[in-house]
This record gives sequence, structure tokens and C-alpha cells, in this order.
Amino acid sequence: GLLVTPNFRLSIQQIFWQQMIVDLRLSYADLNQAMSVNYVGLAMGCVLFIPLAKKYGRRPVYIVSTAIMLATSFWTARIVNLAELYITNLLQGLAGATNEAIAEITV
Repeated sequence: GLLVTPNFRLSIQQIFWQQMIVDLRLSYADLNQAMSVNYVGLAMGCVLFIPLAKKYGRRPVYIVSTAIMLATSFWTARIVNLAELYITNLLQGLAGATNEAIAEITV
């Protein structure tokens, strides 16, 4: 369907970098660093969410991570500075970790 999967959300930001440079007055170095923060979120999310999925089940973890991804996707449309870009990228990385790691333990 039309629901944007976390995988897609994590890989689409680079398409909009030219417009983000104009709108947010950022450099490519700033945007590269923001993507690095996203990857830190992915790494931390794997460590955080896999034990939670094993203890509480995969469904609640999927629901929470999808809610985080949805909220940060809306927030990303309204960011006005680099700090917000870092925070949204970190949270999107955390939420996207379920798609990257927990999906592999789902039968």
C-alpha cells in the first residue's frame, strides 16, 4: 500500500538535500553529519529493540517504532534548524532499526 516503510524513509532524505540546503541554509557537510546521526540511531536501535522484542514480543516493538517513524516524519516536514534535523534523524534511525534487525528474527 501507500504506507511508507521505515526502510524507504531512511533512504529518501538525500533526494531532498538540494532543497534542504536552500531552505535550512545548511551545507553538504551538515547533511552528511545528520545522516551519520541517523546511522548511530540504527546501531543503537538494534541493541535496544532486539532485547525488548524478545521480552515483550515483536508486535509492540513494531507498533512503537512505526509510531516513532510516523511522528518524526511529520516533524521532519517542519524542521527549521540543524539541531532538529539531528534529533529527527536519530529518532528515525532508532525506529528504523526494527525494520533492519527485528524483521530477520520474525518467522
